[in-house]
This record gives sequence, C-alpha cells and structure tokens, in this order.
Amino acid sequence: MFSLYVEDSPALDIADMFIQIDKVEISTDNSQWVNIGMYAQEFNILQYVGGNSLNVAKGVVPKGHYTKLRVTFLDNITLNTFETSPKTKLDPKKATQTFDINYTTENNEQHIELMDIDIPNSVVKIDEENYVFSPAASIIDPYLGVVKGIVATKTGTGENVIAVAINTRMMITATSSDNIIRTTYTTQKGGKVFIRLKEGVYTIELTPMSDDLEHQPIKIENVSVKYSEQTNLQTIYIDKIDLEPVE
Repeated sequence: MFSLYVEDSPALDIADMFIQIDKVEISTDNSQWVNIGMYAQEFNILQYVGGNSLNVAKGVVPKGHYTKLRVTFLDNITLNTFETSPKTKLDPKKATQTFDINYTTENNEQHIELMDIDIPNSVVKIDEENYVFSPAASIIDPYLGVVKGIVATKTGTGENVIAVAINTRMMITATSSDNIIRTTYTTQKGGKVFIRLKEGVYTIELTPMSDDLEHQPIKIENVSVKYSEQTNLQTIYIDKIDLEPVE
C-alpha cells in the first residue's frame, strides 16, 4: 500500500492557499507509470503545518521496486492574502515534478512518502493583483526527528501566573553542531514550534519578525534530536520588550 502525504512550511503573508493535484504516479523505470488513487485533490495547504499532514493519494500497486514518484499540479489555484485575493497562475514549468524514491512492495505493507511544499518559496509576487505559484516541493523522510513546543509569554503575578501562547509569527532557526542550518516559522495562531531535523545536536533560535516590536529573541542550546523521535521543548517562555513610556 503506497501513500503520499503533504505538508507545508508556514507562510508569512498568505492567509489561504488552495491548490489542486491532478494525479500521483510511481514508476519502476521512469517510463511506465502506475497511477495512485487520489484521496484529496483540492485543499488548503496552509492548514497542514506544524506537524499536520494530509493524505492526498493512497493505493495498492503491482509488485516491484519503485524508484520514481511523479506529481502533477493543476492550474486551479486560489490564493488569499490577509488583504486581497490576487489572481494566481501555475508556473507551467513546475506543473509536473518527479522525485526519487526507494519503495519495494512486500506483502502489501504500508509505505509512506511525505512531500513538503515550501509555500514561502513557491509563491512569486508579480504585482499587487498577480501572483505565480511555482511549487518548491521536495520529498522528505517522514521519520526524521522532530523538535516541537509552544512559544508563550507569562501573565499574572505570584501563584496566578499563567502561560499565554503568542499569536504572531517567529522565525525558527535550527543550527546543527556541524553548522547545517534549517529555518521555518511558528504558526500564526498558538505559537506552535514544529521542525523536522536529522539526528544531531542543535541550537534553536526564535526570532521575532521585523514588525514585531513586542517580543525578544530567544536561543536554546544543546537540543538533542534522535531519528524517529520527538524532542518536546514544552512551553518556551519569551520575554516582552520593556518599552519606556513616552513623555
């Protein structure tokens, strides 16, 4: 049983991004293709962030060793920013994309591939009324280690102190001990941290966006990540900037 899931890296200035996949196929030799049954053809990719993924295709395939995955997007896109709904066209050069996979059918066991669609690097703004969707997609290991947590501030005093999740984006930068860097963003609501990483030890930095004048950056060192395991940072408290009163 072959399944393809999709997820997204959070985008900063896009509220909704409805995309449509026409078909998903796999091949043993890059010439003969097996069509995988579609589960979800049109969906809002921005709903599938922070560890949420969507099963878009699933099906039983003939026995064999499959080395290629092919995904075809349709030019049927709805993009909404937080202010407008610009006309968005699919880049025809990126409509069909092929990826390397390594899948040998054995007793019809479940096999999962995970496609990450990096929306921040997929959307090209031509002008205020016209955008282009050029899918920056990649296949990633669904069993990579995960670092997760919630960014929050403290409110109240004494025994009444409670954590309040922030409702603003922050950049997440993960730097490994051998200086490999990965970046993503927290979710817009709830300050959710979620990033997939290879096994290793990382420094995790959370940086407010340029228009966030309220929160300070924070650095967490020596974060250990294990393959196929989750490292939960729990609640990450971030300090507010003390603003001096204007006289």
